[in-house]
Amino acid sequence: MSARVAMAEEGRVAMENATVVAGRPGEDVRSGLMPPCVGPVVAWGILANAAATGLAAAAYAAAAVAAQLRQRRIGHGTSAAPLLFATIAVYLAVASLRQVAAWRSGSDAEWVDVDRTLYLVVILPAAFVIVPHVHLVSMVLWGRPRRSQALALAFLAVVAVGLAFAYIGGITGPVTSAYGSDWSLNSPVTKVLLLVAIMLPGLVGSGALVVLAKRLDPAGRRRVRLIGWSTLVYFGVFTADAFGLAGIPLLLARLATAATGVVAWAAYQQAAGPVVYEPPPEDPKDAVYERKPGR
Repeated sequence: MSARVAMAEEGRVAMENATVVAGRPGEDVRSGLMPPCVGPVVAWGILANAAATGLAAAAYAAAAVAAQLRQRRIGHGTSAAPLLFATIAVYLAVASLRQVAAWRSGSDAEWVDVDRTLYLVVILPAAFVIVPHVHLVSMVLWGRPRRSQALALAFLAVVAVGLAFAYIGGITGPVTSAYGSDWSLNSPVTKVLLLVAIMLPGLVGSGALVVLAKRLDPAGRRRVRLIGWSTLVYFGVFTADAFGLAGIPLLLARLATAATGVVAWAAYQQAAGPVVYEPPPEDPKDAVYERKPGR
């Protein structure tokens, strides 16, 4: 009789430990562990996600280097573009490492804490991307460094407030799927600022770059237009990801992000020949983005 009681107790404990989240049976949200029966699928899916995200990070790192090299060649310019691409590269690199930690957590519960720590780290560059982006857009729009810097600092302050609430409120998770793990921010203030101060300005500003490129000379027009398209897709994927992108679409989105990094790099691959910067005699600051005469 005692043996039957013991077996019943074991069965009850097993049922309590099993959870069903978002229609995926058997996932343990509290520990992040996946059931052994789906281990191989999870391993390949998460590793594919990590690899695609790492490829995207490498592409944006190359774009950051190309943008910085151009600045050195012309001897003048804003640091917004290389800083923008470098921040995106850091965000994607940490995101890739986080998925590796999620993969390891499938066999070792201690890696869940690593996953959690990396998530708390990755939200920093993810949020700060908007600051150099706003600086870049406003420089193309106004051509006034001080005004652009003031606007960028305003966004920096808003982002800092959102991050403060994010760390105070903490995070919940992880929810693990066949293609990675995810955590949720608890602070409603952070969620609102994420939409209002990062996603929407990122999408609108990227679209503005594509339109504003018409005001520039041919070389500047091509470069800024490609940057606009690359960041438009990046913020589009970022927004979709924030609203629960999962499965194969998530993997395809990561590959699309890698493609946008290549587009950003291509923006700085000009035709062979010397690049000469000739500022106008009255206000050289207005020519940072090679405006056409009268624009």
